[in-house]
Amino acid sequence: MIEVFKRKLKNIYHLISGWFYRFYYGRPSDKLKVIGITGTDGKTTTTHFIYSTLVKAGKKAMVISSVYAKIGKLEYDTGLHTTTPSNKQIQFFLSKAVSENIEYCCA
Repeated sequence: MIEVFKRKLKNIYHLISGWFYRFYYGRPSDKLKVIGITGTDGKTTTTHFIYSTLVKAGKKAMVISSVYAKIGKLEYDTGLHTTTPSNKQIQFFLSKAVSENIEYCCA
């Protein structure tokens, strides 16, 4: 019972945190076409494949992965090497992409 409560509380925290940073950074995802990859295996590979395909097609794209975030010619170490960056990091990277006139985000 306590574990269920802790999980619900954690989910509420992430929801509020996500909304806070979304508005703090000016709702950047509203200005991008976001391609989200989910699953257990192959997310980084799939994300980079889609990203490189978009770039080769002449589209302005960015990628956020467990390894790094690449926005235009700049690379940012996520420092995570986990599957999900924090809400703050995601919104920060998306806002950087908007300022660089990026059109697509692969994450």
